[in-house]
Amino acid sequence: MYAWRHIPIVRILIPFIAGIISSGYLQVPILYIALGLVSALIILISVHHYLRLNINLKVQRGLSVLILFSYFLSGLIITSFHNEENYASHYSNFQDKEGELVVRVINQPEQKQKSIGCTVELCQLQGVSDTVLVKGKAQLYFAKSSLSNRIKYGDYLVLGKFISSINEPKNPYQFDFKQYYANQNIYHQEFVDSTSWVFLGSNQTSLIWQFSYEIRDYLKTAI
Repeated sequence: MYAWRHIPIVRILIPFIAGIISSGYLQVPILYIALGLVSALIILISVHHYLRLNINLKVQRGLSVLILFSYFLSGLIITSFHNEENYASHYSNFQDKEGELVVRVINQPEQKQKSIGCTVELCQLQGVSDTVLVKGKAQLYFAKSSLSNRIKYGDYLVLGKFISSINEPKNPYQFDFKQYYANQNIYHQEFVDSTSWVFLGSNQTSLIWQFSYEIRDYLKTAI
């Protein structure tokens, strides 16, 4: 215990990391977390001024606990901000809305046995009467065809179908794909047949990333 007292950063990191880990299990609205953090900071400032005039060991211990709790809340709120599903513009809040979905391919598509898989960034939902900008990512699997074989990193596509939320595992001890993809801010997936999408624009992307993917594909075929 004496050794830990000389490493103060550990005292800060433990509650901060605990807050990050807990964010996946505590379904608390981000507004409540923010209010709790602001309240804790106000109390900390007030007690700090009190201790400058009146030294009180019990109050000091309480202040230390409150400081650690503030770091815990900081871990929660930072992770909540990182979670795109908490944003009002996330696709999950519009997925019942009819329309075409514009997406951008954000990784190099991978050849599967019966499909071509890739991760896409959701850009906008084009309805009958309006267009809504949306956030989010999805894992898509395109039916193999001469057209889907041309999909590259950075391409913009238009989907003419609804994409589904990733389901939780149905059997005990089954691998949790929902949590796995949630850690990457991916909450939707779908199999897209050859009649349900069209190209909107080709290879509108960073040349550096495009070049790196081409090198990787070349090395795969060369080995």
